[in-house]
Amino acid sequence: MLKATSKSILMIAMLVSSAIPSLAQLDINGFREATDSFTTSNSASNAAKTVPANKGVAFSEVLRGNGTRAGYSLSHGGVIQNTLRVSANARTLKRNIDYYIDTANGQLSFTEPVRTMDSIRVSYRYVEGQDANRSMLGSNGLALNLGGSNVSLGFGTSSGNGMDFNSFGLAMKNGLANGGIANGFYYFSNPNSNRTNVRGATSATATGKTLTKVGDAKSDRLIAQDILMKKAGVTFRAGLQDVGKNFQGFQTMKQNSAKNADALAQITNMEKEKGLKRMGFGAALAPSKLQSVGLDWDQVKDGHNSVDKMGMNVSSGLLKMKWSDQKISKGFTRFADLKETEKAQWAKEKGIHRTGLSLAFSNKMSIDQSMFGDTSGKLTRQAINLADKNTSLNYSTRKSDAKFSRMADLSDEEKAAMALDIRKQFKK
Repeated sequence: MLKATSKSILMIAMLVSSAIPSLAQLDINGFREATDSFTTSNSASNAAKTVPANKGVAFSEVLRGNGTRAGYSLSHGGVIQNTLRVSANARTLKRNIDYYIDTANGQLSFTEPVRTMDSIRVSYRYVEGQDANRSMLGSNGLALNLGGSNVSLGFGTSSGNGMDFNSFGLAMKNGLANGGIANGFYYFSNPNSNRTNVRGATSATATGKTLTKVGDAKSDRLIAQDILMKKAGVTFRAGLQDVGKNFQGFQTMKQNSAKNADALAQITNMEKEKGLKRMGFGAALAPSKLQSVGLDWDQVKDGHNSVDKMGMNVSSGLLKMKWSDQKISKGFTRFADLKETEKAQWAKEKGIHRTGLSLAFSNKMSIDQSMFGDTSGKLTRQAINLADKNTSLNYSTRKSDAKFSRMADLSDEEKAAMALDIRKQFKK
């Protein structure tokens, strides 16, 4: 199924690439293309000549090689043809032989990979008005806007492990009724042929060195889907993120989402979480302001190890209940790559299972119970609080197994609660 899907998307990408030489955006009104600032006039012999309509603004810059053929964005779009000069390691390169340029969007690519140690010097003139309207999709993408639903088809060359990878896929953003959303990324990356996938430079520099790490040349995929639906007091969410360990298409994804800050932030997080799989869902029902019920489950998995969280809450006029359960596998090691703010505390709790239950009755009585433990033992705590206008009663008890040795890994909040219990115990 995966192979069939990737082949279908690649076929669409090839058709779009051949049919649309300089692609901007497509909406319900049709294509809108960005073109160079040129006009055409006829000579006496009716031969077409192309002359600049705007001298443009002169600009020069130095780009660093990224080890691949593509992924080079100039600081400006609207580049005027015949003003572009490109050199690598002090040797002038030839257009359409050593390099290719999308003048409208300022996207540069090469016929051979440029080494990370090489510098690319570029000078050109650009038209300011066209520069403001540049599209980072360049010639390697297609954007559709259909009444609140946005779909982008992207394809290009990305780098990874010093090799070139052909990357292609879809990004979707859909607005649903009542403020709901349905967003997703579906991308694939495939290595170029090992015999032609060279770590080297353009023909203007030294001969490249053939890769020997054949094991790094693997195809993989990235799938991310988030859904949020709301209607008449009912909310439902679901999410899936599966970033293949060998996926190398992030460079292409970033280029195709260059104008979407939220998408770029999500792509950056997913790049850190290569090899991780996320799943989660949640549902909530609120028939009135005083009544609600909710259920949540989330998991982050690295092979056979995971971080699992579950929670449920119920609220009515007289009763409030909250339950939570969290398990962190002893073998999970990817805490530094996670996006959650509590990841540092999770790292301390490797191998720990914790549960919590709290009940509140009419704001006059509350019962709390918690458990924190691993294979060596556990720590349990119970507390009862009664209060009215004139009096209050507090009762708490703690129990720790003799072999339990993870007291130092408690959160700061739990340590503070234990200290408060001890203080109440000896307070006169």
